Amino acid sequence: MKKRLAVMLTFLLSLACLPVYSPQAAVNGPGSYTVKVDTQLNVREKPNQKAKVIGTLKKGTRVYVYSTEPGGWAKIKYNNRAGYIASAYLVPIANATGTFKKEAIVLASPTLSVRATPSQQAKVMGKLKRGTTTAVYATDTEGWSEIRYNGKKAYVTTAHLKFKSRLTLKEAEQLILNSEPSPDKEIKMSYYEGERDVYRAKVGFKGTPYGYYFLIVDPDNGAMKTD
Repeated sequence: MKKRLAVMLTFLLSLACLPVYSPQAAVNGPGSYTVKVDTQLNVREKPNQKAKVIGTLKKGTRVYVYSTEPGGWAKIKYNNRAGYIASAYLVPIANATGTFKKEAIVLASPTLSVRATPSQQAKVMGKLKRGTTTAVYATDTEGWSEIRYNGKKAYVTTAHLKFKSRLTLKEAEQLILNSEPSPDKEIKMSYYEGERDVYRAKVGFKGTPYGYYFLIVDPDNGAMKTD
């Protein structure tokens, strides 16, 4: 009996010594970040390690953080709903590779709303008149383009923009790397597909032949989508 109690006590003490999951916050506030994990990052329904997993994010995925929560959690949008991920596995876009900047003309009439985050529900920072020229720094597969407005990062709908000159293949590659930044991301193959009038790129990660995917880029405004 004493031996059994000793075993149980040892087991309970070992449980008490197990590390508690408590991710250290790596996010300073709202903004664009890159997922930095070895495999994939769970997206949860609530900011809790025991909350239901509603999806996963691959290494190198670009996300926009809307707010932070106690315990090292970041609120994002996942499949048009709120989701939460551990902020310890996020890297600010400013620390990632990739450079792109290209002037575009506003096509919206009479004006185009400039928003604080890439969402139709986001705060409107101002308006751009039709014909205005603005520099585009990145685009995403959700239909948003990143610009600067009064010196601050802002977002407008890609469909209402047109580059002053069509993208070259090299510019399309730069746009992909800047829009989905990660130190390990690379363009494994890219080419112009004349039938659809788009650039098609095979995107993967350095040092591995696995985990790649295809993106297509519109040469006229940089609109991207997975293929």
